[in-house]
Amino acid sequence: TVLKFLHFGDIHLDTPFAGLSPEKSDERRAGLRENFIKMMEYVRGAGIDYVLISGDLFETECATNTTAELLISEFRNCPDTKFIIAPGRYDCYENNPIYTSGRLPENCHIFTSDKIDRFDFEKDRVVIYGWGFVGQEITESPIFDRTVGDGSMINIVVGYADLDGQVGSTLCPIASKDLKRFGADYYAFGSRHEGSEFIKIGSSLCAYSGAIES
Repeated sequence: TVLKFLHFGDIHLDTPFAGLSPEKSDERRAGLRENFIKMMEYVRGAGIDYVLISGDLFETECATNTTAELLISEFRNCPDTKFIIAPGRYDCYENNPIYTSGRLPENCHIFTSDKIDRFDFEKDRVVIYGWGFVGQEITESPIFDRTVGDGSMINIVVGYADLDGQVGSTLCPIASKDLKRFGADYYAFGSRHEGSEFIKIGSSLCAYSGAIES
């Protein structure tokens, strides 16, 4: 069986676009929603098995009930797809009614701790590790001095992270050597809006998905 994975993040639904006129801000926010809907149409049409969302799906402080209903509806309309959500800095888990209310359907799996956690999908022999921003900062690598539990599984890591970033980073600093030690097959990262090509680190691949807006 061939499994299909899609990695995205940094959608920033309901971004206020504060520097623009109210009319232009509304237009840009509507554009983000339309692109999200198109992406979900692709998920259904392509038969994606796992969607890896690496942070900042929306901006909690500005999120509307319309956006909450949109997310619930679109996820529910993909019942055969598993959505793995790693909250980022702007959609952090703390005081986030969209994530904490229990309204999202059962095919959504959310990391609720800034420590490494995992979801096991035995039927597909897939293990997805990750973490979520609970507040605004993560100052230590969640995978430092850790390794995957079973190298024979498909091991994936999803998270909002600062790979080889500046000293003192509060955006979840992770070093390349952490990835080599951990031993996952793929690292699905978010936070950098420019995105990246696939980066080879040891026997692993990692990438930043980039942001639709940029």
